[in-house]
Amino acid sequence: MVTCLPSETPLERVADEDTADQIGVDPTQHNSWRVALYYCYIDLSNVSEHVEFHRQLCKKLSLNGRIRVSSEGLNGVLTGLFSDLKQYEDKVLEQLLELSPHDDSPMDMIDLDVKYCFLREDLPSKSWS
Repeated sequence: MVTCLPSETPLERVADEDTADQIGVDPTQHNSWRVALYYCYIDLSNVSEHVEFHRQLCKKLSLNGRIRVSSEGLNGVLTGLFSDLKQYEDKVLEQLLELSPHDDSPMDMIDLDVKYCFLREDLPSKSWS
């Protein structure tokens, strides 16, 4: 099993006001942020290629979390802007469909189960050292 970890967390990125202004995110707006929990059982023949796909996609979308990739499938927990997490879900499903050996209705064969949770409002979205 391999763990993918993007190098930069979105919450660290918005820890100072200049960075928050640059990326257009208000760190006090918890409504825009989500945690996505997901899994998908699927045969993955090239695990290292799939790991790199997730690493690049998470970096591009500024997502942070942990993704376990194995020959039996995926299991992940990510945090980021809800719109970015939805883009991630779409891209992962698209890639899994390409890997699917089923020609008849592949959407029925891929069970990417994603749950979205709100961040707790009593927790700051800014880390203090």
